[in-house]
Amino acid sequence: MIRLRFARHPRESVHSSASGRLRAAVLLLLWGTTFVAPSWARERLDLDGTWQFATDPDEQGEKERWFDLRVPLPAMPLPGYSPTADGSIRVPGVWDNQGYGTETPQVRHSFIGKGWYRRLGPVQPWSWP
Repeated sequence: MIRLRFARHPRESVHSSASGRLRAAVLLLLWGTTFVAPSWARERLDLDGTWQFATDPDEQGEKERWFDLRVPLPAMPLPGYSPTADGSIRVPGVWDNQGYGTETPQVRHSFIGKGWYRRLGPVQPWSWP
């Protein structure tokens, strides 16, 4: 067990030492919050909507450069997937609930692995303070 002891001046009372530490802690807390923008003041980028989507069961996406917009994502659905897994996905959403993955004894569709999302559209430039 570690015990911390605070040294105080011999003429300083126990109460003034405790209140001084409390005052210092409050000032430190207030000082720290001046550098954090309140959550209501932050800009938001809404990513909800329909995205292009592909699962990557063989982990070929990086090697085949699926991150490059000039390279098309592979055709979906893969064998065993639902016909609704057509290469688009709703965000927010769950891959399995949207037909991506193969059937297992426990669930209709299950995919564990990497997935690639793509959506093109205008993005507002960030404004830095």
